[in-house]
Amino acid sequence: MQTTANLADGSSRKHSSLAVTTSREDFRALAAEHRVVPVTRKVLADSETPLSAYRKLAANRPGTFLLESAENGRSWSRWSFIGA
Repeated sequence: MQTTANLADGSSRKHSSLAVTTSREDFRALAAEHRVVPVTRKVLADSETPLSAYRKLAANRPGTFLLESAENGRSWSRWSFIGA
């Protein structure tokens, strides 16, 4: 499955099952002035749980996190955010 990512600079790129929100050029410009630069990807992960994806991406490194959202007290989360 291919998706198209609309990038911050107005361009777009095609990727398999993911969309990148920050172009390499934008990242380099921001990294020159800041210690932390957010880069996000949407990943189609039907066969992964949020916890299994977190374990693979974080690899027991310090400073990583897994955040999950739930709507109106429901037990199922709508979005999962992994910081690695």
